[in-house]
Parts: sequence; structure tokens; C-alpha cells
Amino acid sequence: MFAKNDVTKGGSFYVQSKIWCAKEEIMKDFPQAEEEFYKKHGITDPAKGKKAEAAAEDKDAKKEENKESTEKPAEEKKAE
Repeated sequence: MFAKNDVTKGGSFYVQSKIWCAKEEIMKDFPQAEEEFYKKHGITDPAKGKKAEAAAEDKDAKKEENKESTEKPAEEKKAE
């Protein structure tokens, strides 16, 4: 239900938030079930999911590239 109400697919953010809150309330009674679900599906951060994890990895890689590119000019200045 959550995926079917994705805003990018014409769904409702309001309905998504209601589904999320209902899930959170149910999971208070069954905390182990939630952990088992995430482990089974390979989700390390339940708030993000697999797509967000991949995006975060890309973001980290870009940060490293930017860091390396900004460090090079400083090293060149020291060499002069």
C-alpha cells in the first residue's frame, strides 16, 4: 500500500503517512518481526530502503571526489 501511494506515481502523501504511522504502532508490539523483515530483505536502514541506500552511497562517492579535487590545489600551492 505504501508503494502504491507514492507521490511520484500520483499517490497521496497523506495516505502514505497514515500507513507509516499505523505500521509504527503495530511494530511496537512486535519489534522482532520488524528486524527480521529488514534482515530478510537486506535493508540496513528501515527509514530509507534500498533505493535511498544506493543514493547515499553515490552521494558519499561524490563527496570524496570533491574532497580530492579541493585538496589538490592546496598541495600544488605548497609545492610552489
